[in-house]
Amino acid sequence: QIAVELLEGTGAKVSIAGNGSQAVQTLFSGPQPPPFDLVLMDLQMPVLDGFAATRGILALAPELPVLGLTAHALADERESCLAAGMADVVTKPIDLAVLLATILRLVPGDCDPARPGAAMPEETPRAATATAGSRAGLVDWPALFVRFKGRGEFIRKLAASVRQQHGDTPARLRTAARAGDSEALAFMVHSIKGMSGSLEAHDLNQLSKELEAAARAGEEITPLAIDTFADLLEAVLAELDDPETSGGKN
Repeated sequence: QIAVELLEGTGAKVSIAGNGSQAVQTLFSGPQPPPFDLVLMDLQMPVLDGFAATRGILALAPELPVLGLTAHALADERESCLAAGMADVVTKPIDLAVLLATILRLVPGDCDPARPGAAMPEETPRAATATAGSRAGLVDWPALFVRFKGRGEFIRKLAASVRQQHGDTPARLRTAARAGDSEALAFMVHSIKGMSGSLEAHDLNQLSKELEAAARAGEEITPLAIDTFADLLEAVLAELDDPETSGGKN
């Protein structure tokens, strides 16, 4: 949703696929060649991951640029993306300036960044002059407004979407932990890592990174650790439920 809102705000037309398999179907079920300038490809998806989807897309449309989107700013992951055929890689949390600059470098030359609606948003971040000490609660609201250029309505929509998407995630985390479902836990933790980074929820983001690293290393993640994680997620969601009293008044 963050990518869609940001890109549509610059004049881009965006189509969504829920996983890699749907992306391939969307691209090749209509007129050929596909009527798209670029594919923004997440790496970790159900059904068909970003690497396999990229290979499938480029086998049929080798000139279509695929831009990888990853939460891991690691050299080996970047190399894996390039080896799969991706034209470049950008990291989450999304930096709009970096994303647009990369897209404009990869799309065909008739994409004019100066055309109406395609320029970078110019709103002045109303929280840009906030001091580090003004952080309130578990979401760093001043940093969040700086990240999204002071776009208060967008931030409110984002908060509402996160609450809707993750409202039952704490309960699902606890259930998966007690059932020993490590695959479900890994997927949820990864999703929360990306979300919390974009929302400047630093404590939640750090804990999700630690849990994901432990899972990658094959370490056991105890139900108690997941309970702590779920409690923190619930607290962040509660803060997002009422930004007016949590520091997000801008």
